[in-house]
Amino acid sequence: MRKFTIAMPQRIFCLAVLTCLFLWHGPPGAFAVDFKIWGDTDISLGWASHTGFSNTKRSNDNFDVRQRVRVWTSAQVSENLKAYMMFRIATATWGRRGGGYALDADEVVIRTRFLFLDWQPESTDLTIRMGIIPVNIPKAAFFSGILDTSAGGISLAYKFNENFTFNTFWARPYDDYGNDANAPGNPRGQNLMDEMDLFFASLAFTHRTADIIPWAMYSHIGKDSSYWNRNVPGGAAGTAGAGTRVWPNGRADDNGNAWWSGLAVTVKALDPLVLKADFAYGSEKSDTEGNNYNTSGWQAFFAADYKLGWGTPGIFGWYASGSDRDKVENDQTWGYVPIISPFDIGFNATSFGFGDWAGVNPGSQISWHAAGMWGLGAQIKDISFIQDLKHTVRLAYYQGTNDRDLAGFSYQSRAGYVDLVPMTKGDHAWEVNFNHEYKIYENLILSVDTGFIDMTRCREWGPDRNVDTAWEFAANFRYKF
Repeated sequence: MRKFTIAMPQRIFCLAVLTCLFLWHGPPGAFAVDFKIWGDTDISLGWASHTGFSNTKRSNDNFDVRQRVRVWTSAQVSENLKAYMMFRIATATWGRRGGGYALDADEVVIRTRFLFLDWQPESTDLTIRMGIIPVNIPKAAFFSGILDTSAGGISLAYKFNENFTFNTFWARPYDDYGNDANAPGNPRGQNLMDEMDLFFASLAFTHRTADIIPWAMYSHIGKDSSYWNRNVPGGAAGTAGAGTRVWPNGRADDNGNAWWSGLAVTVKALDPLVLKADFAYGSEKSDTEGNNYNTSGWQAFFAADYKLGWGTPGIFGWYASGSDRDKVENDQTWGYVPIISPFDIGFNATSFGFGDWAGVNPGSQISWHAAGMWGLGAQIKDISFIQDLKHTVRLAYYQGTNDRDLAGFSYQSRAGYVDLVPMTKGDHAWEVNFNHEYKIYENLILSVDTGFIDMTRCREWGPDRNVDTAWEFAANFRYKF
């Protein structure tokens, strides 16, 4: 008989299902629960080529099929008390072992995305959220790529009146010594500083003419936190092929501190013209001069949309600070806003180079964040002359803000999802998107993304200077239930 074991993610899922069944079919008369379930599943057939932006042949095929499932559940006993859970079978490729979509549906990866309690004290305008909660920073024009994910924590939202709302959260994304294979050899039970805490606050002003949200966030990062392994650079410095490592151990000798501040603004007074802008500055430093890691920088985004009956033309742009080679090599100091986690969206100015893709189509081939680049673009969104069919056409130009001498420098975190194709001041690229969406049925949507990226690199790249044009064609089927 074949032995069957239940891994931790499956245990969590089974426990959640049993809990929901109990709430649904609990003892009669004990309490009445309004139980709901909804979600979506995506299947994407994608063709892409030259996405590595290198003249070295890649080992992967040009065609693959990806799939993802997301399910929300809620259990509500009153207007003031409810619980939410969202789990997902993570995005993976058909036939690739370890993701759940290979032969025999091997190792299905079920992950908890959100799991929290939502409640309001009686006769107040305060909402409290506790558990695995959404943690993100405000946005107007684009997702920033700094923080848009989930973590264990507590959030509070207090509505003063119809115009002002105060939001704050405390979250603990890391507290995991003993699960980190790269942690120094210390016995369990020793008082190690492995925690990372986030403290966020914002005051949102909402009006028919404008939305204005100033915000600030602070983080204390323990010296043994896995954050250092997941979010600091793990690549090589120098011209292409030099291979001089500047961050050898992936952690700090001592604790670190980071802070961010920003502003998200949406101007609606000029309707049908809508103006949007975001600004963020961040700084992160470890406390000692030994194996240190420092980064600080800023980024600004803007977008203007003019809504017409047949579509929405608009323009957009961004600027994000870059790095200086001398500071990187001599002081291990970067010129970027510190990145925590963009999860699976990140900076979303375009649909091929960045994170505005549909469903699980290929995207973010340039970066999950805007660091080290500036760009301008024009687009027409939601073009529609036929019912249930709409299109988006987009043209964007972007260029690096890093020193030309950083050509060939790899800025790649060990987490993998904030990888950056490094662009210097001598590098630029053109991107074109042709995206389409057709509602086959009320609950079944076909989204087709087509994209091209033509990149030109400076001579400092040496033999890697010549880059072929990257392209993609991907069709995503989304069933919503």
